Amino acid sequence: MPFKSTAQIKACYASKGFGGKVDCDQWLKKTDFKDLPDRISKKKKPYKEKKEENYFIRTFSQDVNEEELCWHVDLEDRIVSPLKETDWRFKRDTHLPEKIEGEIYINANEWHSIINGSGDVEVRVIKIAEKNWLFLVSFISTWKLKNINFHTLHWFLEHEFGSKWHPEIRHVKIK
Repeated sequence: MPFKSTAQIKACYASKGFGGKVDCDQWLKKTDFKDLPDRISKKKKPYKEKKEENYFIRTFSQDVNEEELCWHVDLEDRIVSPLKETDWRFKRDTHLPEKIEGEIYINANEWHSIINGSGDVEVRVIKIAEKNWLFLVSFISTWKLKNINFHTLHWFLEHEFGSKWHPEIRHVKIK
């Protein structure tokens, strides 16, 4: 089966084939990179998001359906902090829910969700770039070992990192 988005490619390699269920390399060989979108937006996100310079502001409405606040993992470490006091809760896999206060550090590939409370909640989300770098190194090694076309790799890096990717020096600048 071919990949349907670059997000699906990242998720496959980061989760080691979705927990060993699929062969990412086989899917990659069958993927047409010409019109590959960043992600498939079949489902609407349960929040509104505003991108700032080095972080995102996410606003969850008190009216969000609890089923939309699903368990998920992220590909990079994150630091989440509320912009004001709230009774919303954060839940890690195998842990009791905790009040969303201060800074909450979420590891890459850690299952988590939130539990809605009263009123809307706004949180600042900082994605930790070093994990992106580790993922990239892993991704490049896998591609090189499998002799994947450099132009395909270049397309991915340019598409994923934009102006931070410099093909002439073949690395990614991390702030």
